[in-house]
Amino acid sequence: MRAPILLILPWMLVAAALAQAKPDFSGTWQLDVTRSPGVAPGRSDTWIVTQAADTLTLVDQWSRAGARVYRLDGTPTEEVDLLTGRWVYHAIWIGDRLVIASEGERPGTASTETWYLDQEGRLVIEWQRNPGPRGRPLLVHRYTRVVGDAGGTVQPD
Repeated sequence: MRAPILLILPWMLVAAALAQAKPDFSGTWQLDVTRSPGVAPGRSDTWIVTQAADTLTLVDQWSRAGARVYRLDGTPTEEVDLLTGRWVYHAIWIGDRLVIASEGERPGTASTETWYLDQEGRLVIEWQRNPGPRGRPLLVHRYTRVVGDAGGTVQPD
């Protein structure tokens, strides 16, 4: 009896982790340079995020392509930027974190972003270019919700 339970327990833990509520990142977010190591002082970065059950839309001040729409089921999303060329994005939930993998047509442009809300409700994005042992160091950016923006809530599965 004990052996079957020991075999099933790891799978139950994985299922519980995957069933966690998914946060809603909707809102207007301002980069917090004081809590984002490696970000140049004085840098300003504001994002507007809209999230639906199956998509996340991001508008930022730096994008030349307009709004970027990610499909949250891992289906690829393509974008063409006049300066940097064609990009392909894949977004998928892993527990309560959204992982976005992107790759441009130029060599060395692959990156991975992991989005989550910290205990204080800040949007945290862990970003790494060329993930893997020879990739660039992990960057962690923290965004604070703009005052007056109610934003989203946690969505159950």
